[in-house]
Amino acid sequence: MDALEARLRIISVWTKSECLEREFGVTGGIIRNVVRDLRRQGIPIASGDKGYKLASNIDEILPTCENLRSRAISELFTVGKLERNFIKPNSQDGLFAEGLSQLQIARLELEKFVNNGDK
Repeated sequence: MDALEARLRIISVWTKSECLEREFGVTGGIIRNVVRDLRRQGIPIASGDKGYKLASNIDEILPTCENLRSRAISELFTVGKLERNFIKPNSQDGLFAEGLSQLQIARLELEKFVNNGDK
């Protein structure tokens, strides 16, 4: 994985996942996991229909950020819909009540993140 990580840190032209998969003999899932880990370290890897690329300016990374934000909000919406099947208002059911609490915390964290990004 070190070679893949090193390659992604310097990838200056759009490169499709399939090319990286062949080059390093890994799956697309592994590529996505390595990209996610690098992004969490602050490495600005952009992604889109053309593949992956190290962003050289804000305009190259903004579409990726918007896509990630949209997917995160969509996933939280899905979790909320799933949990509503089991949670009744004022429920004291520990298992599901705890899940709702975690969802509320995640939503607050996401809102805080989005609001700080607008400043």
